[in-house]
Amino acid sequence: MLCPKCGFEQVPAAACGRCGVLFDRVRDRPPKRPSPVRAPSPKARAQVPWDLVLGGLALLAFGWFWTRTVPNPAPPKPASNPPRLAKGAPRSVPGAGVSAFPEAPAVPSGAPAPTPPPMPPVTARCPIAGAVEPSGYRQVPPYWLTGASGYEDAVRQRQASAAPLVVYFFTDWCRYCKEIDRELFASAEVDRYMSRAVFRVRVNPEAGEAERRLADQFNVTGFPSFFVLPASSEEPLRCSLYAEGKELKPASPRQLQDRIERENLRIATALIREAYELRRAGDPAGAIRLLDRAVAAAPQEADGWLQRAIGREGQDALDQALDDYAMVAVLRKDGTAHDRAVHALLQARRYDDAVACATEWMQREPQDIKPIRQRARAHQQRGDVARAREDAERCCTLGDEEACALARAD
Repeated sequence: MLCPKCGFEQVPAAACGRCGVLFDRVRDRPPKRPSPVRAPSPKARAQVPWDLVLGGLALLAFGWFWTRTVPNPAPPKPASNPPRLAKGAPRSVPGAGVSAFPEAPAVPSGAPAPTPPPMPPVTARCPIAGAVEPSGYRQVPPYWLTGASGYEDAVRQRQASAAPLVVYFFTDWCRYCKEIDRELFASAEVDRYMSRAVFRVRVNPEAGEAERRLADQFNVTGFPSFFVLPASSEEPLRCSLYAEGKELKPASPRQLQDRIERENLRIATALIREAYELRRAGDPAGAIRLLDRAVAAAPQEADGWLQRAIGREGQDALDQALDDYAMVAVLRKDGTAHDRAVHALLQARRYDDAVACATEWMQREPQDIKPIRQRARAHQQRGDVARAREDAERCCTLGDEEACALARAD
């Protein structure tokens, strides 16, 4: 039989062997009737939840209005100069969790490293190459000016031409003056030099009152008297027309030319020294003005060109400074111009020009280590590692231990 409470099947008995219920009590209880289930009324079945429907429609309308009236935010623009990542830093976007840049494929162990493409050779020309040595020619009259009026003309004209002025005082009765005229001033060599480089004036103090006043102005005490007014100077300097020694003999044409140019150079040197002090005092513009006068007065003096080039370089006028360095390279053969030019070109990141100037410097001084080292540096800055290493190996063969370490580096 089955227990009416737990459903345990068992032999007929008075009580359940599992739950212990008495079968007689269970049989005497009236069975529970299920509660009646009311069927929904027709009105209830037809009722629709309009509040939910209206709410949904309102949300749809609001969403459509939002998408039409509120603009979408523009995506952020990439930075024009993104910061460089430190060496070894992970290349990832913060918060993204993925790499921002594609990683290079790993090189298998033992495989040769990829060879970078070769750099093209330098075809630039050194900016300080091809200069011509100053000829010493100055814009002067090709003849003697005479008298006090001729002196005034010479003073007026030399303001536009940086040339020395010579003044020769003589008389008709002075036999020494006739000897100087015949053996010195009549020389073709003296005439050729003066006609292209010097303002020259002949003054006879006995010719008139103005000439006598001019002689007094120059403090003439005897004849012949010869004075030099160097370029960029108004101070007359007495100059001898005779050769050195005990004999009273006229100087040679070359001696006369050297004396005039020596006085000219003395004034130019003083201007260069004064310009140097001005530049150190913080007045580069004033220094360059003095150096302009010095270069015009003594164009064959390399120091004037060099100091002006340094001053112009300090004022960021690199092209003008290179023009002056070109003249220094012509007048001096010690590599000073190329050294400073290469350094300035590297500072200006004109690496091809720096390589070209270092190459020309090497051709002028093939046994000097410095131009080779400078060219190696220019190649390295240019990105040409192979040629930089070649120059380092060449320096190594000349005894540069630092270059040897660079040449042997992987």
